[in-house]
Amino acid sequence: MNNNVWMVSGDTFSQINANFKVMSNLPKGIYNLNIDDSGKWFLTKYAEEFIFSYKLYDLENDFIDHFIKTYQHSTGNLGCLFNGIKGTGKSVAAKMIANKLELPVIIVKSMGQLNQSMIEYLS
Repeated sequence: MNNNVWMVSGDTFSQINANFKVMSNLPKGIYNLNIDDSGKWFLTKYAEEFIFSYKLYDLENDFIDHFIKTYQHSTGNLGCLFNGIKGTGKSVAAKMIANKLELPVIIVKSMGQLNQSMIEYLS
């Protein structure tokens, strides 16, 4: 028995497996951005949240709490630039913010000449 259905987008019809789920939002998790051989972008989930294999001290909690409060009261995009020498906790602070906000995180690596295509996919 064929378990495929037709997916329609405008005038384009594609046959796909019927065992898929449609979601309106990307669920919480950590995702890697990938591209297949035909040039189609996709995300691969590899974790629910960032896991730390070492003890975290609450050194950055004031900053993290301030950032989260600002994010929750903003209506547009909010960015944060972490700057400093190696080993000062920039990545740890960013990961802690991501975990506390419980939002999806997409890990993007440079895609060389495909950067414009990647930006269009993500937007």
